[in-house]
Amino acid sequence: MPATCTLRAPQRTELLHRSLLVRHLGERWVAGTAPVDEVAAVSLLTALGPGDVLVVADAGARRAAAAAAQLFGTDVTVTDAPARVAVPDGERLVHAVCAPVGPHELILVLPGSPVTGSRRTAFVPLLSLDGADVETSTCAATAAVAAARAGTGPTALGLRAPAPGCDPVRVLVNRMRADHQLDEHALRAIDRDARTVALGAGPGCWVPAQLPPAQLPPAELPPARL
Repeated sequence: MPATCTLRAPQRTELLHRSLLVRHLGERWVAGTAPVDEVAAVSLLTALGPGDVLVVADAGARRAAAAAAQLFGTDVTVTDAPARVAVPDGERLVHAVCAPVGPHELILVLPGSPVTGSRRTAFVPLLSLDGADVETSTCAATAAVAAARAGTGPTALGLRAPAPGCDPVRVLVNRMRADHQLDEHALRAIDRDARTVALGAGPGCWVPAQLPPAQLPPAELPPARL
């Protein structure tokens, strides 16, 4: 099975804008945000849908994630603890819980609410992911959310901390440049818009396309350990 997934140019452009937006929000509210935290926020906020819950323990990171969720246009509840969620008939909501494990990030994607009681399972598959690869991490998060929503059980995603000096934004930029999907002018425009939005002003001349989670292809990643 392939260890990575490939998105189309518009999807990559949206991920780049979201990555830069989360970075600038982090610069505003969270001193020294780790790259793996940025990747986790972008991946989960792209994968989760209306009514889902994202649990983030760190106050600064939680504030940035809540702002990003609002700016992304996703109706995701960002909180510091699992919530008691009243699930309407016929709907399947999802909880995603982020927890640091040393320099890495462990994400548990659960069907329903951990408080009200999801179906227990004796085995939780763990996918070990490159914490510098927002594209693959987003595909994996989307697949995990889809599995949870289908009621097939929880999934654990282990985002390995990037090596020092490895920038997830630069990784995506270089990949898009190699595939002739991005030039310096477009990069500056996207970054300028993300910075402007993060500072609280209205969006600039570049308007990001909407990227519903359903458009992302499922990730085909083999189970592995951190």
